[in-house]
Amino acid sequence: MTREGRREPELLIIVCHPVSGSFTHAAAGVIEDVAARYAIEVRRIDLYDEAPSPVLSAEELQRGMSFDETILEHQRLVTTVSRLAVVHPDWWGGPPALLKGWVERVFRAGVAYRFTGEEFMPKVRQGLLGQLSTLVAYTTDAPRETAEQTVERFWQHSVFAFCGVSRAECHGFYEMYSTGPGARTRRLREFEAMVRRWLGS
Repeated sequence: MTREGRREPELLIIVCHPVSGSFTHAAAGVIEDVAARYAIEVRRIDLYDEAPSPVLSAEELQRGMSFDETILEHQRLVTTVSRLAVVHPDWWGGPPALLKGWVERVFRAGVAYRFTGEEFMPKVRQGLLGQLSTLVAYTTDAPRETAEQTVERFWQHSVFAFCGVSRAECHGFYEMYSTGPGARTRRLREFEAMVRRWLGS
């Protein structure tokens, strides 16, 4: 329980799209709705609403920690929830700048990973987020083969594997430029089934 008497969230949903009526937000809504059916406590964060600065300043980098209360709270959530879902569009082969900057400030050394070893000796990296099961859902105009080598590689290898996450799933909504309303509805239904499997396991 929190100090306000609310239950701590089990699932953290990070949404990053500037348009509230976007397909990205619809996909995030699917995750939230399925979680409600499973009675899973959710914290949903829309980065364009909370708007923490994506800039990792020289002072923060050298200090090794943030004094920004929003960033500190997001770091706490990432280390205490059991599931993390990230929903975003693919912009130029990766997440939007706001989300990329959020990762840089939240998934910091001492929070998401650390290096251990004797001084002046080779260090060993240790991931600190092994408790997490993660799901990234993203929209893209690219075909599957391209997106798997850009967006999915960024999340699965550069971020989650580096931080000790052993279960990291990605779901791409590929070639969205050629997808009409009916097909988009069908894709959301298929995604809902995938989310049920993820949350039910």
